[in-house]
Amino acid sequence: MRQNHTPGREVLAGWPEVLRTGDVQEILGVGRKEVYRLIVDGALPAVRAGRGYRILKAALVEWLAGEKAP
Repeated sequence: MRQNHTPGREVLAGWPEVLRTGDVQEILGVGRKEVYRLIVDGALPAVRAGRGYRILKAALVEWLAGEKAP
């Protein structure tokens, strides 16, 4: 029997519950423009906070699992 396993959950264990775009860049290994493109396209849920965005760690884990992939 296969357990319900979400990829990325263990990898993100040391990160805060609310991530900045720079955190997401580091986690995904992509550039700033790519993170903003994912946000603007609606692929990665984020909330505008001042001049930047904040991403819930849970939303990133869900996205990594493919549940919110475009």
